[in-house]
Amino acid sequence: MSTSSKNLPLTLIASILFAIAFLPLGTGFLAYFTIVPLFFLLEKVTLTDAIFYGYLFGLLSNIFSLFWIANATLPGMVGAVLILALYNIIFFVLYWLIRRKSLTWAVVGSPFLWVAVEWIRSHGTLGFPWLNLSHTQASYPVIIQFAEFTGEMGISFWLVLVNIGFYLLLKWKFKRKSIVILASLILLFAVPIAWGIHRLHKNPPEDTGFRVALLQGNVDPYLKWTKSFQKENFRLYYSMIQEAAEKKADFIILPETATASYLTHTRYELREYRQLVDSIGIPVLFGSLDFRDTDRRRYYNAAFLMHPTRRTLDRYYKIQLVPFSEKTPLADSFPFLYDIDFGQGNFSSGTEKTIFRVDGYRFATLICFEAMFPELVRKFVVKKIDFIVNITNDGWFGNTPGPYQHLFACLLRAVETRRPIIRCANTGVSAVIDPMGRITSRTKYNEKTILFANVPQKLKTTFYTRYGDITGKLSLSITGALSIIFLILARV
Repeated sequence: MSTSSKNLPLTLIASILFAIAFLPLGTGFLAYFTIVPLFFLLEKVTLTDAIFYGYLFGLLSNIFSLFWIANATLPGMVGAVLILALYNIIFFVLYWLIRRKSLTWAVVGSPFLWVAVEWIRSHGTLGFPWLNLSHTQASYPVIIQFAEFTGEMGISFWLVLVNIGFYLLLKWKFKRKSIVILASLILLFAVPIAWGIHRLHKNPPEDTGFRVALLQGNVDPYLKWTKSFQKENFRLYYSMIQEAAEKKADFIILPETATASYLTHTRYELREYRQLVDSIGIPVLFGSLDFRDTDRRRYYNAAFLMHPTRRTLDRYYKIQLVPFSEKTPLADSFPFLYDIDFGQGNFSSGTEKTIFRVDGYRFATLICFEAMFPELVRKFVVKKIDFIVNITNDGWFGNTPGPYQHLFACLLRAVETRRPIIRCANTGVSAVIDPMGRITSRTKYNEKTILFANVPQKLKTTFYTRYGDITGKLSLSITGALSIIFLILARV
């Protein structure tokens, strides 16, 4: 088989390994090999090949990994994978550029290139960090503990180094010089595992004794917005709040858009919920929608905290909206995009990083997709919060990998910040995650239930929380420097 005839199988193998590594089946170890076929593919390709196979790998890996978005919006899924695939071209072209002059520099630079692409893909209006390679390791607590220093980008960087090791072992066919590579691979695994073991057994998080009730209503997301179901939806959560109160919860949490209404503009529901909260004497966090009376053109995905005997509601408006689902990217700059129907909403982004207070505890509320963004979470944590709440409605995606991938991202946020995460999901998976990234209690997907749990104690502020994503920014800078140097060398 010629070199060119191997390119398509290598692309397909890499795409399949990539997608399977993201499945909630404990298959994250496949990420140790997923880039290896790409290194072999990029050994002898033209610029045109690098662009073509970069896009093809991006297209296939995204389709295999994000197919479940089609359950909510097929046009949105198509738009997402077509755009997300473009980012992979950056890695392929830059690796090709450096590889032309130096295999050594291409290999050494590849972790920086990969992480730089992830950083770019994770920021801005089109920000979508869902498939950052680090997420494949979230179910391995002993591996991910060093994220308290590096953030998730450091885990991605480490994974590329591991892939380099296996690539060189195969390339050199286990000859004598492979001993150094083998030793390096052993060290690459030994260091994070040793730190993980040490961290997991040192000062395990204590129990605060603060008892939360997570109401998993398991409401069909398509049914709950129908007018005929509004009263039944209200009765469902009303009765669940009563049950949670009877079982001595200190704080009750409802999932994203649980009210299926504009709560502050729905007089009957608002009045009834206020009377209920006053009667039980327990604060309740509601997921709902909202708009300002002064500007009805702006609609928000919101969270409201209702305190007993207090007339005003504390509120938070979702800041990071889901592209092609909650809002069309760049539509404010290019209004014609509003006319393209992806089945998306038309929400506005919030601007305030609200910190809620309950019984002496300070917490932030992340709505759905926001849990995927380490930097956004970090900005909440520096405000000296005690725990993080994530309310979400993953029912749109059904019992697919999507809801579990979303859950796994929360494990990384817990480790990065050493803050417990309380996750309330409409259809599941609701969970309590300790600061070590371990799930201490959880529900099943697609069940109506109330999860009662005590909030774990927070740990000390991490290096990552203090100083931010140094790994990502450093990788971006080094990638820029390498690109300039090798563009100049290409002209010589």
